Amino acid sequence: MVLELNPEQKQRVNLSLHAQEILEADREQFAPQLTKNGFFNELLYRFAPQAGASISQTLERRRQTILLQLENLGMQKKRLDPETAEAVTKALLLPVRKELEMKAVSYPKGTSVLFRLSNRNSDLFYDPDWPDAAFYRNKPARYMKALIEEYASHTQYQREAFYFNEWISQADAAAAAGKLLRITTRNPRGEETSWDLRVYGILPNEAGIFHYLVGRCVLKGGLKSDERIASFRLSRLVDVRILSASGIRSGSLSSSEKKEIEEKIAHGRVQFLVGE
Repeated sequence: MVLELNPEQKQRVNLSLHAQEILEADREQFAPQLTKNGFFNELLYRFAPQAGASISQTLERRRQTILLQLENLGMQKKRLDPETAEAVTKALLLPVRKELEMKAVSYPKGTSVLFRLSNRNSDLFYDPDWPDAAFYRNKPARYMKALIEEYASHTQYQREAFYFNEWISQADAAAAAGKLLRITTRNPRGEETSWDLRVYGILPNEAGIFHYLVGRCVLKGGLKSDERIASFRLSRLVDVRILSASGIRSGSLSSSEKKEIEEKIAHGRVQFLVGE
């Protein structure tokens, strides 16, 4: 049975010094407007669906991948019957499961960090039907530690991709569907500006540390003829959304427009395109 959260929703999690330092550094880089408590909650909520520490979800993703591979193999050779395919999948997942279980409890002990769990995280981590309860001895704090320690083990570039995964997915979806992306930036004075962007892609800066959203942009509602090639550092945006209403112009880039962007990048650097 999963432990119950106290009425104040105060949560203690044991974290290594390295993990604590990463949390503070990333808060300053990715979400300086959030408090430490706010960033902790936001990170847990965003990273949990992507993390290996979410063992049941990870195993299900692997299971679906294996079944798809077996199905594709069956198209070339003899197709496996469902029972055999499931048995093969189960056997292949067994070492994966053991590895995930061992990793989840292998992180070094540190010091206790106290924060208030948000309502949505309270619902997420203290769900009576929590599928990973057995892996973490019914203790959500163990799961939270595994999540944060796993997150902190990655490079800054990878962590930024985890934190802004939803925006990256929206940018990829906009490019694939040929739709405009509306992004909002905020200057040091707190003034916000919205832009309409035809997406080329998400690219790293020269050092491979930050993600940049690259494409042709114009001020919100502006004309295509007024567009310019630009890049925007992902962590400096405050909102990203796909424009899908009827009457919105296409967000597709022509081959010549893509080539122009590529040539500009080749002669400079992604972070120095005019939008930054």
